[in-house]
Amino acid sequence: ADDFNKITQLMELIIPSTEIPGAIELKLPEFADTYIKAVWSEEDQENLSKGWAAFQNAASQATGKDAAQLENTDWDAQLAKYLKPGNDIPDSEAAAAAFAEQLRHLTVNAFKTNEYIGENVLAYAPVPGDYKGCVDLMETTGGKAWSL
Repeated sequence: ADDFNKITQLMELIIPSTEIPGAIELKLPEFADTYIKAVWSEEDQENLSKGWAAFQNAASQATGKDAAQLENTDWDAQLAKYLKPGNDIPDSEAAAAAFAEQLRHLTVNAFKTNEYIGENVLAYAPVPGDYKGCVDLMETTGGKAWSL
């Protein structure tokens, strides 16, 4: 339960609440947890757990704090370290960086497939109309990506 709460915090750091609801309000952690248990193989789930352990260990080493003492600013700095393009990641932290990438992918995927986001943020057409091949996105959807 404690790990789930920490990962929930990380997901909220990846997609925070703004004028659009954030990860917690959209229940993205619950979706990701259910998705992982239903779809991923046991091996993939174990690799995720190992990556989470490596991520916590790297954060603890970087801050000099125990994982239980880490605050949102510590977690945010760790995510930025691994997710910012161009940062040089030591080989010893490859598993932690892979976890951060995987968590970002899960979070963004859950966000894009969320019903609220699909209907209220992305361009949404419950029954698509006529096919129009090459058209300007700004003209068609106001610049929004299509909801899946």
